[in-house]
Amino acid sequence: MVESGAGAGDLLLHDFERILHDDPNIDEVGFLHPTQMDSLPLLGSNKSPYLWCSDHKLAISTHVLPDLYRAARQAHSKAATTSPSADAPALIMLHSKALLILCPDSFTAWNSRKKVLSADHNLTQLEAELQFCALILSYALKNESTWSHRRWVITKLAQSHQDMPQIIDKESVLVKQIAEKSKMNYRAWRHRCWLIPYMKPKQVLDELNKSIKWGELHVADNCCFHYRRTTAVKRTEEIPFTGSQKLIYCGRRNCGGMRCSSDATKGESPCGPIVGSSHSGGCNVCSAMRKPACQRRSPWQTSS
Repeated sequence: MVESGAGAGDLLLHDFERILHDDPNIDEVGFLHPTQMDSLPLLGSNKSPYLWCSDHKLAISTHVLPDLYRAARQAHSKAATTSPSADAPALIMLHSKALLILCPDSFTAWNSRKKVLSADHNLTQLEAELQFCALILSYALKNESTWSHRRWVITKLAQSHQDMPQIIDKESVLVKQIAEKSKMNYRAWRHRCWLIPYMKPKQVLDELNKSIKWGELHVADNCCFHYRRTTAVKRTEEIPFTGSQKLIYCGRRNCGGMRCSSDATKGESPCGPIVGSSHSGGCNVCSAMRKPACQRRSPWQTSS
């Protein structure tokens, strides 16, 4: 059994931070009971019975969490309040990383990381910060502090004129994976909605197409339909309308179908298959939902 006290906590923190430094590609963290830790295979490089890391997976014994957390909090506080030095930013990033893995709601630690990243303007560090946020979201799927910090990092990358379409595609994949693990995850879908203004027109259409299948498999997930509505509104903003035209929604619950009508076209949509026709039987979005799965085709797709 580990000895309690500041000395034991410092030793645990040293081993913990060494693991984080040696394997920067850790993508999953688990907090295990000591009996579960005993069942893990022994590793030659593992010198601590309370910390285990293999194949980019990190396990921490719940038995040492209090001592480890106190040591990480004290180390971060000391690094953040000492006089500025050449090593201060690296120490702040190191200790805050350990602290946030143990307690993702530490606003002080997130703010200290923002200060370091803002002063350095290092694009590599910003991209690594996205990876770090994804690590925390692998077990704290609804942590608002982590989602908020992730949006801050993406804003910084956008200001640096990075490849936003590629970043958005990766974010879409991340949110989908998290939504599969955590149903009705409002924070994840809200993050996805926040990305819409950064999307190109083609990406908006792609997101609408992807959400069709999700809506069919998760009919009770209102977050998905809210996201569809937001993307549909974004798409209609990109369609030119004349003064005599207006946008008409289908009116059915959980449906994003719509059409634009005018006196000249007598209700026929001049915008093509992007918008559906609102008739007594419902729009083409509703019709696609009612068809058997083998016959369904996304109403947002153009016909070949």
